[in-house]
Amino acid sequence: MEMTFGAVLLALFLFVGAVISFQNRGEINRLTKLNKTLNNRIELLNIQLNKLQSRLDSLPLQTDESAPASATEKPKSTDNQTLTAEAANSSTSGIPSAVSALAREHDSKAESALPINALENEKPKQVASKSKSFAIELWLKNNMLLWTGALVLALGGIFLAKFAIEAGLISPEIRIFAGAAFGLSLLVGAEYLNRNAKRFAIHSKHIVAAIASGGSITCFAMVMVAWDVYQFIAMPIAFGLMASISLIAISLALRYGPIMAAVGIVGAYLVPMLVSSGSGNVSILLSYVCFISAAAIWVNEKVQKPWLWWLSFTGHFLWFLAATLISEGNDAITILCSALISIYLFVLSGVMGWRLQHKMQTPLPVTALLMPRKEQLPLLLSVLFVAFSIAQQTSDTALVITSLVLSGVLLWVSFRYSAFDSWPFVALIFCLFSLSFFTTPEDFTDNLFPFSGGYLFAQLMALSFTIYTAFSAKLFPERSAYLLLLIVAPIGLLAVSYFMAPVTATNVLTPLWLFELLILSAVSCFVANKSQFRLHKITWLLLSNASVTLALSIALSESLLTLALLVQVALMCYLTQKYLVPLPDWIYKVAILVATARLTFSPWIGSYAEETLLGIHWTLLIYPGAVFTLFLAHKFSTSAPLKAWLTGAILHVIALFVTTETSWWFTGGYPVFSALTFHESVILSLNWMILGGVYLWRQKLNKNNNLLYQVAGTSLLTFALLLHVKLTLLNSPYFSQLFVGEGLVNWLIPLWAVPALILLLLCHKQLLSDTLQQPAKIIAGVFSFLFINGMIRNQFQQGSISLAAITPQSELYAYSIVWLLLATTCIFVAHSKNKEKIKKLGFGLLAMVVLKAFLVDMANLEGLYRALSFIGLGLSLVGIGWLFQKIQKPSNDNAATI
Repeated sequence: MEMTFGAVLLALFLFVGAVISFQNRGEINRLTKLNKTLNNRIELLNIQLNKLQSRLDSLPLQTDESAPASATEKPKSTDNQTLTAEAANSSTSGIPSAVSALAREHDSKAESALPINALENEKPKQVASKSKSFAIELWLKNNMLLWTGALVLALGGIFLAKFAIEAGLISPEIRIFAGAAFGLSLLVGAEYLNRNAKRFAIHSKHIVAAIASGGSITCFAMVMVAWDVYQFIAMPIAFGLMASISLIAISLALRYGPIMAAVGIVGAYLVPMLVSSGSGNVSILLSYVCFISAAAIWVNEKVQKPWLWWLSFTGHFLWFLAATLISEGNDAITILCSALISIYLFVLSGVMGWRLQHKMQTPLPVTALLMPRKEQLPLLLSVLFVAFSIAQQTSDTALVITSLVLSGVLLWVSFRYSAFDSWPFVALIFCLFSLSFFTTPEDFTDNLFPFSGGYLFAQLMALSFTIYTAFSAKLFPERSAYLLLLIVAPIGLLAVSYFMAPVTATNVLTPLWLFELLILSAVSCFVANKSQFRLHKITWLLLSNASVTLALSIALSESLLTLALLVQVALMCYLTQKYLVPLPDWIYKVAILVATARLTFSPWIGSYAEETLLGIHWTLLIYPGAVFTLFLAHKFSTSAPLKAWLTGAILHVIALFVTTETSWWFTGGYPVFSALTFHESVILSLNWMILGGVYLWRQKLNKNNNLLYQVAGTSLLTFALLLHVKLTLLNSPYFSQLFVGEGLVNWLIPLWAVPALILLLLCHKQLLSDTLQQPAKIIAGVFSFLFINGMIRNQFQQGSISLAAITPQSELYAYSIVWLLLATTCIFVAHSKNKEKIKKLGFGLLAMVVLKAFLVDMANLEGLYRALSFIGLGLSLVGIGWLFQKIQKPSNDNAATI
């Protein structure tokens, strides 16, 4: 155990040293570059001074009396002429004149120093790139010797202590006392060096931080050994001492740099794991973690190091997660308080200040509100942990307290600081989530049960959200987030609470909810008429319409919810056009996406399969109504991108209508994917192929959404073809006794005929990529071949085309006749349309018919029948050839003669 702690101590010591060494290598590179620049400048100045000195030495001293005489002499060089002229014009001695001349000469040659002065200005990119690169030689030169010596010293101390312990020279008490004294001496020594840095020529606080880190780690380890190895101190004392050491290390970051904070934070968050009583007391654990996090955040605010914030965040929420997982039902309030403290420490303290004194009322766009920021992560994690805790609750009182407190805090923060205008929506989602955990009343015959439990909570929260959003929107009319919340909150709470209720409760809930929704609609209309802002007027009118639509959905059927949502979209388009107030397209797109998703998946939900509306199956009314409302929205919309979305939604709903109704009317229900029958597979594959074709056509019309429609269309075609592989190979009517229907209208048409036509149409309209054109035509040809032969066989086999049945001779003749007619048709049509590929196909079919006639049809014929068959086939081929030559137009007279 002692060696383990020694190894841990050594590892921490090396970690701290490595962090200190590598932390500011960029700063070292920059200083090195600056040092080179200064050396170059000094060398240049030395050269200039030497030149100046040499000229001064060669210049004779002159007085005022000799100045005119020297002025009349002719200089031998340009430099002497300049210097003499300066001496003649000077009122003092010749030395200052010469210095002045050389100074001007230096100014005229200042460009020689420009490359050095502009080293960082003219080539910032090169310098920056070089400064960012890590020079291992420089690091080894500046730091390796220091940390190698520290490592050797640490190893020597460990070996000496190990020898003393093994020899029995040191008792356990002395060991602990000596270790603690050593750690404290390191801390005292670090402080002494910090105060006398100039005396000891210490130019970086990293040296002091390294010594202080070693002292903190040593003290931390000694407390751990005293408690865990020798049991000299009790667990609460050890816990307090280790926490105190960690806090001291965190606070020393203000004097020795952020590395001390890292050491203290890591040690502080390790304390509950190293010193654990096993009691599972969540309150004590979270109180300690919040206390440590508060100290860490306070220090981070002083030193301003992002990695320190993330280190504190990681340690805090890892312990928060652990506490949430081991918590019980009675710990919900503790989890709630810890969540609020976490939000305060990691979000609010840094944005609004420790006293929450800062305010912000400037409205922000939705993209800014939803943009991922580090402040959103603590909020989401805290709310998730609280949601997990209430999921274990059995008390409605705890649910109400948790929801009210958390929602109140989030709403207050948003009201005070507009950057958090998305937080009320988080509060709304949390309230909707908590509705599912309220106790369900046992007796629904009591007419007062809607005023208890989750039903009362939903009504009160709907009223609270409505009042809050209305008041906030009036105070801050430009903050549009409140207007969206005004519509979503009351409608969402009332709708979820009603549709989650058991069927037996709806008899009492229905009239009450209808009354409240109609009251809400009337109040909304009244406020809309009084509103002075157009956007507010539209919002209140939408709320009124949503209330009436939800009331109709409750009174009639749940399937009307989707139609109600689309009616909202159409109404928003109409009101924005009428009042000339544009709304963001994303609001419409979200509503359309939710509505189409609901229309797509509802038929496969058990509760909707048999639902009727006014005595009619709901899909016959809802899907056409959805198409009509989307058409109205498309008509009133003034946004081109939104119209593209609406067009796509209309096509999707039409395709869904075809899919669901064909499945319902032909099979009597919706397919179950885990156990598809033959007929369900046929209808489903056909519907997927139609829907995929619609998406590909939509992709061709709308160039802005190529990827979305192309992926959707190609995926649906792929799924349809996979089903056809099953239908053709594994569950084929050719290989099993499946009834496909009698007569000319049977299941072979949707199985092979219609898919073949769809594939040919996709190729003709160029809706498939070039690489898929040829495979699609081949698959269409295979489907056509299977369909034609199946239709012929079905006429002779009475509803079954299984190959196991006996094939009569008349059926064999029928194949030849039909394919002969098809081959002839292909040849003549190809000739008239000048289609060479189709002509080749026709001749190929004709060759196959002739080959079949010789090998199959006439194999069992003898005598006169064989002769007549050959004569008939020959006459048919001659007649076809004569007709083909007759309709051909000769290219010239010679060709006609030949």
